[in-house]
Amino acid sequence: SRRLGRQAVTVWLLAAAMAVVALHQRFDRAVELEDPQVVDLGGRREPPEGTWSTYLHPGGRRVADGEGVVVPLHLRHHARVKLEGWLDGAALRGAGLLVRWDEHPEQRVALDGPGPGFVTLPPPPAGGRHRLRVVLSAPPGEEAVLDRLVVTR
Repeated sequence: SRRLGRQAVTVWLLAAAMAVVALHQRFDRAVELEDPQVVDLGGRREPPEGTWSTYLHPGGRRVADGEGVVVPLHLRHHARVKLEGWLDGAALRGAGLLVRWDEHPEQRVALDGPGPGFVTLPPPPAGGRHRLRVVLSAPPGEEAVLDRLVVTR
């Protein structure tokens, strides 16, 4: 009976260790840009605070020229990242995103088209943990809404 008790403790410790390893190896699949781990570089929530029944409205982060977000991501090797959102007004003409992975050089991604959509971002340098910086570059006074990042293989 004592031996059985010792084995039970060993089994529970092994199960706890496996749970910790499994949680550590979890990779991101989607990140809502309103989530608390996302660092805001200006902009405001969409829909605005005080909006009635906010769950009925598409949400995200409304940004103007020079504003954006920094998102921590844990990615598999060869992962692709798409940004979902939409442009408003004259931002449809000449808007783009300035995208940077960690401390690598910034890359410009052109945006076009009305209504909600997505754009595929430049690939990350490798798998693992990264910080993705996305900033809007648009004509003065124009805005876009950044909704979420979706990670695919």
